[in-house]
Amino acid sequence: RAHAFGPVQNPYTLSYTLNAQSCSASTCQAYALEQDDNATQATVVNLSGGPVQFDSQTLCSGDDDWFKVQLLNGQLLAVDLTFSQPGITGDLDIHLFNSASVDLTPCSATDASSCDTSNGQSGTANESAIYEAPASGCPCTFYVVVQGFGGDENNYSIRLESD
Repeated sequence: RAHAFGPVQNPYTLSYTLNAQSCSASTCQAYALEQDDNATQATVVNLSGGPVQFDSQTLCSGDDDWFKVQLLNGQLLAVDLTFSQPGITGDLDIHLFNSASVDLTPCSATDASSCDTSNGQSGTANESAIYEAPASGCPCTFYVVVQGFGGDENNYSIRLESD
């Protein structure tokens, strides 16, 4: 399956070679904050004392990392995700979920046109995103979720900050 990145259509030719190989089990190892795989297990992040950073994290395929934050009316949340991406694999993206666990920033390998390449979902290393809480009705709970694009795995650091 081929996907265009964004609303672009181009003709292409696809060729491949199939070589029989045995697959070894994944060597991806979870990190110290596990279990943080959904909203109920999310790592709680208190931003009232300033920026919070988690270094030396590992994202394994099918094992999203969730971080829970509280924002006030109109408050901005800045997220920086730092990682190396040596090729087309190892791509990580930032997602924002609301308190009902609805992805407010959908992006997937099956519909790459939905990705916000300027706000945490590009196809390259190091992602940054800024989100604004609603003007009223808060404090509000949000979840910052690190996902591997198409099941990618990688090591990363994440920094969260609010104004």
